[in-house]
Amino acid sequence: MQKYNKSALSSAVLEDYKIRLDHFINTDKIYLDNELTLEGLAKKMKMPMHHLTQLFNVHLGENFNQHINRFRIDYACQLLVENDGSMSIEQIAFNSGFNSKVSFNRHFKNLTGVTPKEYAYTNKS
Repeated sequence: MQKYNKSALSSAVLEDYKIRLDHFINTDKIYLDNELTLEGLAKKMKMPMHHLTQLFNVHLGENFNQHINRFRIDYACQLLVENDGSMSIEQIAFNSGFNSKVSFNRHFKNLTGVTPKEYAYTNKS
């Protein structure tokens, strides 16, 4: 990306940031926090926000929201498959880190190509 051509961040530093981010995502499951912001994540990771933005845009090829929502949708897919009917789609949306069912449905369909209800129906064993 043109914007970061003069960046002082080396690929080694970006890779270190990615490892730290992976820890926060895979171990701490920060994406489940429906109040998570780019600024909040940068503080948790103890790094400047513009470095985190660069990590997402240049190193990972997607922005903060795209990255976090991908993990939220993956988590929601697990819940939908495991759900025995005790949780509504709305509860699954909130448990996955989304603030609204509308936003959840939109992101879900964009990433999976189907609605959460269709996904649950076709992936039950």
